[in-house]
Amino acid sequence: DGSQTPEDFLQAESPLNGIAEDVLQDIMASQAAPESVWENINGFKAAIRWEEPFILALLAFHAITILSTIFVIKRGGMTSRMILLGIIAIIVRSAEYLNQWGNANWESFATQDYFDKKGIFVSLMLSGPLLFLSFFMLIAFLREATTLLVQVKKFELKEKHRKTTASKNGNGKGKKKSGKKNSAKQD
Repeated sequence: DGSQTPEDFLQAESPLNGIAEDVLQDIMASQAAPESVWENINGFKAAIRWEEPFILALLAFHAITILSTIFVIKRGGMTSRMILLGIIAIIVRSAEYLNQWGNANWESFATQDYFDKKGIFVSLMLSGPLLFLSFFMLIAFLREATTLLVQVKKFELKEKHRKTTASKNGNGKGKKKSGKKNSAKQD
């Protein structure tokens, strides 16, 4: 039978099949890729539309988070610090899921797809700044802990000194009473 179906014709070996692949490889090889870190950073900055509402909302979120972190570190208690740190941890932990959701629904809130399979945009624009704030909070915790440790040690040394001077002066009964009360009792 000499008749061929269209499927047979498409599956037949053609000398043009390899040429198309070679041309694509040549085009990709001749593309200029960023060579330095600064070229990569500038390429990343150029790829983002900074006036887009989604990007502006993300930047506003980071501004609010930075101000909240500074406020909580300076004026907040331990509970507020731990709550903020927990919220940051939850957001960073769910970045993979946010990236998957963004990849599937980017048309509804952005003009271009920022959400690649590897999650580079989400890592750099969401998780990175939040992890930096977490590190900043950790440094503040450590600084506060060292300050408290020094204060406790100073108090212990003063207490030890007070007890040794009291034991030398009054047979260990505590501090000497002031002169006015002693003189009033003696009269």
